[in-house]
Amino acid sequence: MAQADGSLKPVNVDEETSINWELGYRFNSHNISFSGTLFLIDYRDRIAAAYDINNDAYTNYNVGNSITKGIELESAWRFLDDWSLYGSFSFTDSRMKQNLQTGADTFEATSGKAFPDTPNWMAALALQYRNGPWSANISAKYTGDRYTTLVNDELIKGFTLVNLDAGYQFPTMGWFKNPTVRLNIYNLLNQNYLNLDAGSGSGFTTRAQGDGGSSPYYYVGAPISFSVMLSTDF
Repeated sequence: MAQADGSLKPVNVDEETSINWELGYRFNSHNISFSGTLFLIDYRDRIAAAYDINNDAYTNYNVGNSITKGIELESAWRFLDDWSLYGSFSFTDSRMKQNLQTGADTFEATSGKAFPDTPNWMAALALQYRNGPWSANISAKYTGDRYTTLVNDELIKGFTLVNLDAGYQFPTMGWFKNPTVRLNIYNLLNQNYLNLDAGSGSGFTTRAQGDGGSSPYYYVGAPISFSVMLSTDF
């Protein structure tokens, strides 16, 4: 990363490496599909950016070794000519294996703690309808609790978002091919929720409480919103 004078910042961490293991199964038939995957990722010298209160800046750290393991399931079922159902489920356990060294003789108690912004549980369900020019889809996605600091002293509660969209495709008219109007409703149930502001996904506050603590930053999730979209091919 470049500094204000155009020079590159010195690299103060060791490179991150990982070994990935996956075991999967996939099934497809005329109306049903299913896939399942078991995975394990063994990180060495995993890198995260944590807030340095002394320098008022985020600093890269090697948070040590960590293990991420879990399962992912996905299935789709066309139960009628015009109707189909899709579902997915995942369980992820991502834990650090060492305490974080922040100075010559100082450590943060991160051993055995969950890696931030990694929910254990996620699930989704979608019902889809298609008949000629008409189409509609209603979906729900659950995101479970997730910690927001490296020492796991603050977390975001889980939430479920429900979205709806419906559309109609008109006949081709001259230059306008397959013109379509679509209504989208985001967060149909007006769920209140938060997302962690962690940059690219690896910037976290070391702790929220105690000496050197700094509260994480959050995005407030968007409320219920509507949009109408017109599209066409040429």
